[in-house]
Amino acid sequence: MPISSIMRVAVFMLLAVLIGTPSSAQAEMGNPYNGRSEAVLGFAYLTGRGVPLDYQKALRWIRLSAEKGHPLGQFYLGLIHMNGLGIPPDRTKAAALIRDAAENHLPKAQTLLGLLFSDGFFGGSPDFKQAFFWLHKAAQGGDPYAQFNVGIFYEKGLGGAKQSSKIAMQWYQQAAANGSVQAQARLRDVNTR
Repeated sequence: MPISSIMRVAVFMLLAVLIGTPSSAQAEMGNPYNGRSEAVLGFAYLTGRGVPLDYQKALRWIRLSAEKGHPLGQFYLGLIHMNGLGIPPDRTKAAALIRDAAENHLPKAQTLLGLLFSDGFFGGSPDFKQAFFWLHKAAQGGDPYAQFNVGIFYEKGLGGAKQSSKIAMQWYQQAAANGSVQAQARLRDVNTR
């Protein structure tokens, strides 16, 4: 089942809030020509943070970053294509760009790729094995939303994760410690039983 328009927008808005300014672990700081600056400037135009909202300027800067192979540029350009921000939506380009960013070790891209696989974005039915693979990579990279979702996979025994409440609780605790409100709520629910 295709991802709904509301969910696409919700995912974009969630990621816009969660991403903020990229950390040095996500991008090389020493090389001014690696595309990071273009991605950050493009994201500012994309979200209207500190500059007027302008999808065309966002697209120009983010596309330049993506062409340089920078994972943030690839990820943001994938979001632009997914949501049709200033251009017609293109699921195929969106998927390819988000996958490129995930393969370039960007945890937020890995998280989104896992969620897209779990939603059936790539061909109708969910692929929980691929979803778990990418969510687990992102969780290991420190993404709290991925950590929470990995906990769900262990709790329910999805995608090749062996059902284990103990391991699920460990992931929920790690996600909660990293700021996941969902994981904090899940832990409260478990502790009140």
